[in-house]
Amino acid sequence: MHPPAGWHPDPANPNLDRYWDGQQWTSQTQPRNQLPPAPLAAPVVGKKKKPKWPWAVLTVLVLFIIAANSGEDTSSTSRTSKPSGAATTTSSAPTSERADEVLPGIGMPVRDGKLEFVVHSWNDATSTASITVTNIGDAPQYFATSNQYLIDNQGRKFEGEYDWRSELSSMDLNPGQSVSGDISFVLSGATAARMEFHDSMFSMGTEMSLR
Repeated sequence: MHPPAGWHPDPANPNLDRYWDGQQWTSQTQPRNQLPPAPLAAPVVGKKKKPKWPWAVLTVLVLFIIAANSGEDTSSTSRTSKPSGAATTTSSAPTSERADEVLPGIGMPVRDGKLEFVVHSWNDATSTASITVTNIGDAPQYFATSNQYLIDNQGRKFEGEYDWRSELSSMDLNPGQSVSGDISFVLSGATAARMEFHDSMFSMGTEMSLR
Protein backbone atom coordinates (compact mmCIF):
# COMPACT_ATOMS: atom_id res chain seq x y z
CA MET A 1 0.00 0.00 0.00
CA HIS A 2 1.44 3.36 -1.01
CA PRO A 3 1.81 6.21 1.50
CA PRO A 4 -0.46 9.25 1.05
CA ALA A 5 0.74 12.12 -1.11
CA GLY A 6 2.98 14.54 0.78
CA TRP A 7 6.47 15.13 2.13
CA HIS A 8 8.24 12.02 3.45
CA PRO A 9 11.85 11.16 4.43
CA ASP A 10 13.95 10.73 1.33
CA PRO A 11 14.80 7.01 1.02
CA ALA A 12 18.19 7.91 -0.45
CA ASN A 13 19.14 10.81 1.85
CA PRO A 14 17.98 10.93 5.50
CA ASN A 15 18.74 14.68 5.67
CA LEU A 16 16.08 15.49 3.06
CA ASP A 17 12.40 15.17 2.63
CA ARG A 18 11.12 14.18 -0.84
CA TYR A 19 7.63 14.73 -2.18
CA TRP A 20 5.54 11.60 -2.86
CA ASP A 21 2.69 12.33 -5.32
CA GLY A 22 0.77 9.24 -4.32
CA GLN A 23 2.23 7.10 -7.10
CA GLN A 24 5.95 7.84 -7.18
CA TRP A 25 8.73 9.97 -5.78
CA THR A 26 9.08 13.39 -7.44
CA SER A 27 12.24 15.48 -7.96
CA GLN A 28 11.10 18.04 -5.34
CA THR A 29 13.15 17.91 -2.11
CA GLN A 30 13.69 20.07 0.96
CA PRO A 31 15.85 19.95 4.09
CA ARG A 32 14.33 18.04 6.98
CA ASN A 33 13.07 19.63 10.24
CA GLN A 34 11.28 22.44 8.29
CA LEU A 35 7.60 23.12 8.27
CA PRO A 36 6.20 21.38 5.29
CA PRO A 37 4.94 23.73 2.58
CA ALA A 38 1.36 23.73 1.57
CA PRO A 39 0.43 20.76 -0.59
CA LEU A 40 0.74 21.35 -4.30
CA ALA A 41 -2.59 22.18 -5.78
CA ALA A 42 -3.75 19.67 -8.28
CA PRO A 43 -4.25 21.16 -11.74
CA VAL A 44 -7.80 21.98 -12.61
CA VAL A 45 -8.85 19.99 -15.62
CA GLY A 46 -11.74 20.87 -17.89
CA LYS A 47 -12.46 24.27 -16.36
CA LYS A 48 -12.03 27.10 -18.89
CA LYS A 49 -12.23 30.82 -18.43
CA LYS A 50 -15.19 32.28 -20.20
CA PRO A 51 -14.21 34.75 -22.91
CA LYS A 52 -15.33 38.32 -22.45
CA TRP A 53 -15.60 39.21 -26.15
CA PRO A 54 -19.41 38.69 -26.45
CA TRP A 55 -19.93 41.47 -23.91
CA ALA A 56 -17.49 43.73 -25.73
CA VAL A 57 -19.28 43.13 -29.04
CA LEU A 58 -22.65 43.77 -27.42
CA THR A 59 -21.36 47.04 -25.95
CA VAL A 60 -20.10 48.23 -29.35
CA LEU A 61 -23.44 47.38 -30.99
CA VAL A 62 -25.38 49.32 -28.34
CA LEU A 63 -23.13 52.36 -28.77
CA PHE A 64 -23.49 52.18 -32.55
CA ILE A 65 -27.30 52.06 -32.34
CA ILE A 66 -27.35 55.04 -29.96
CA ALA A 67 -25.07 57.06 -32.26
CA ALA A 68 -27.19 56.21 -35.33
CA ASN A 69 -30.39 57.29 -33.61
CA SER A 70 -28.87 60.56 -32.46
CA GLY A 71 -27.67 61.27 -36.01
CA GLU A 72 -31.16 60.76 -37.40
CA ASP A 73 -32.62 63.11 -34.81
CA THR A 74 -30.08 65.79 -35.67
CA SER A 75 -30.72 65.54 -39.39
CA SER A 76 -34.47 65.67 -38.92
CA THR A 77 -34.27 68.81 -36.78
CA SER A 78 -31.90 70.51 -39.22
CA ARG A 79 -34.35 70.15 -42.11
CA THR A 80 -36.93 72.88 -42.47
CA SER A 81 -40.28 72.27 -44.02
CA LYS A 82 -41.05 74.06 -47.28
CA PRO A 83 -44.53 75.41 -47.98
CA SER A 84 -46.39 73.44 -50.60
CA GLY A 85 -46.09 74.92 -54.04
CA ALA A 86 -42.92 76.83 -53.21
CA ALA A 87 -40.30 76.84 -55.95
CA THR A 88 -37.19 74.78 -55.44
CA THR A 89 -33.93 76.59 -56.00
CA THR A 90 -30.57 74.95 -56.49
CA SER A 91 -27.44 76.93 -55.79
CA SER A 92 -24.35 76.12 -57.77
CA ALA A 93 -21.12 77.88 -58.53
CA PRO A 94 -21.25 79.75 -61.82
CA THR A 95 -19.38 78.05 -64.64
CA SER A 96 -17.43 80.18 -67.03
CA GLU A 97 -17.38 79.16 -70.67
CA ARG A 98 -14.08 79.48 -72.49
CA ALA A 99 -14.23 82.36 -74.91
CA ASP A 100 -13.58 81.49 -78.53
CA GLU A 101 -9.91 81.78 -79.27
CA VAL A 102 -9.05 84.72 -81.51
CA LEU A 103 -6.85 83.39 -84.29
CA PRO A 104 -4.35 85.41 -86.31
CA GLY A 105 -5.77 86.49 -89.66
CA ILE A 106 -4.56 86.96 -93.21
CA GLY A 107 -1.22 88.73 -93.35
CA MET A 108 -0.26 87.77 -89.78
CA PRO A 109 2.62 85.28 -89.21
CA VAL A 110 2.04 82.04 -87.31
CA ARG A 111 4.73 79.57 -86.22
CA ASP A 112 4.95 75.84 -85.71
CA GLY A 113 8.27 74.33 -84.74
CA LYS A 114 10.99 75.66 -87.05
CA LEU A 115 8.67 77.11 -89.69
CA GLU A 116 6.82 80.42 -89.90
CA PHE A 117 3.77 80.76 -92.15
CA VAL A 118 2.09 83.86 -93.57
CA VAL A 119 -1.11 83.71 -95.66
CA HIS A 120 -1.16 86.72 -97.96
CA SER A 121 -4.56 86.04 -99.56
CA TRP A 122 -7.36 83.50 -99.89
CA ASN A 123 -9.40 82.96 -103.07
CA ASP A 124 -12.83 81.41 -102.46
CA ALA A 125 -13.43 80.88 -106.18
CA THR A 126 -10.33 78.72 -106.67
CA SER A 127 -9.95 77.53 -103.02
CA THR A 128 -6.36 78.68 -103.13
CA ALA A 129 -4.16 80.28 -100.48
CA SER A 130 -1.12 82.35 -101.33
CA ILE A 131 1.47 81.82 -98.58
CA THR A 132 5.12 82.32 -97.62
CA VAL A 133 7.03 79.78 -95.53
CA THR A 134 10.27 80.67 -93.68
CA ASN A 135 12.69 78.46 -91.78
CA ILE A 136 13.21 80.22 -88.43
CA GLY A 137 15.28 77.39 -86.96
CA ASP A 138 19.01 76.71 -86.92
CA ALA A 139 19.01 73.62 -89.14
CA PRO A 140 17.44 72.59 -92.46
CA GLN A 141 13.73 71.80 -92.19
CA TYR A 142 11.63 69.82 -94.67
CA PHE A 143 8.37 71.42 -95.81
CA ALA A 144 5.59 69.32 -97.34
CA THR A 145 2.28 70.51 -98.78
CA SER A 146 0.62 67.32 -97.55
CA ASN A 147 1.19 68.42 -93.93
CA GLN A 148 -0.88 71.59 -94.39
CA TYR A 149 -4.67 71.56 -93.99
CA LEU A 150 -7.77 73.66 -94.52
CA ILE A 151 -10.70 73.42 -92.08
CA ASP A 152 -14.20 74.39 -93.18
CA ASN A 153 -16.99 75.98 -91.13
CA GLN A 154 -18.22 72.49 -90.12
CA GLY A 155 -14.86 71.49 -88.64
CA ARG A 156 -13.96 69.15 -91.51
CA LYS A 157 -10.29 68.94 -92.50
CA PHE A 158 -8.96 69.01 -96.10
CA GLU A 159 -5.42 68.22 -97.22
CA GLY A 160 -3.58 70.50 -99.65
CA GLU A 161 -3.23 69.37 -103.26
CA TYR A 162 0.25 68.46 -104.44
CA ASP A 163 1.44 70.56 -107.40
CA TRP A 164 4.92 69.76 -108.69
CA ARG A 165 5.04 73.10 -110.50
CA SER A 166 4.63 75.08 -107.27
CA GLU A 167 7.54 76.39 -105.25
CA LEU A 168 5.74 74.89 -102.25
CA SER A 169 5.50 71.35 -103.56
CA SER A 170 8.08 69.77 -101.22
CA MET A 171 11.52 70.99 -100.32
CA ASP A 172 14.17 71.44 -97.65
CA LEU A 173 14.48 74.98 -96.33
CA ASN A 174 17.81 76.11 -94.89
CA PRO A 175 17.84 78.38 -91.81
CA GLY A 176 16.49 81.81 -92.78
CA GLN A 177 15.33 80.63 -96.23
CA SER A 178 11.84 81.59 -97.41
CA VAL A 179 9.66 80.28 -100.22
CA SER A 180 6.33 81.59 -101.52
CA GLY A 181 3.61 80.02 -103.58
CA ASP A 182 0.04 78.79 -103.70
CA ILE A 183 -1.69 75.85 -102.02
CA SER A 184 -5.00 74.70 -103.47
CA PHE A 185 -7.71 72.55 -101.92
CA VAL A 186 -10.60 70.52 -103.32
CA LEU A 187 -13.51 71.65 -101.11
CA SER A 188 -16.51 70.45 -103.17
CA GLY A 189 -18.69 73.36 -102.08
CA ALA A 190 -17.43 73.59 -98.49
CA THR A 191 -16.83 77.02 -96.98
CA ALA A 192 -13.25 77.61 -95.82
CA ALA A 193 -12.86 78.88 -92.26
CA ARG A 194 -9.19 78.53 -91.24
CA MET A 195 -5.88 76.88 -92.10
CA GLU A 196 -3.74 74.55 -90.01
CA PHE A 197 0.03 74.53 -90.59
CA HIS A 198 2.63 71.95 -89.50
CA ASP A 199 6.41 71.96 -89.73
CA SER A 200 6.25 68.14 -89.81
CA MET A 201 3.66 65.38 -89.78
CA PHE A 202 4.33 64.85 -86.05
CA SER A 203 3.93 68.44 -84.83
CA MET A 204 0.96 69.84 -82.89
CA GLY A 205 0.29 72.45 -85.58
CA THR A 206 -0.86 76.06 -85.52
CA GLU A 207 -3.97 77.72 -86.97
CA MET A 208 -4.91 81.01 -88.60
CA SER A 209 -8.28 82.39 -89.69
CA LEU A 210 -9.27 82.96 -93.28
CA ARG A 211 -12.25 85.17 -92.26
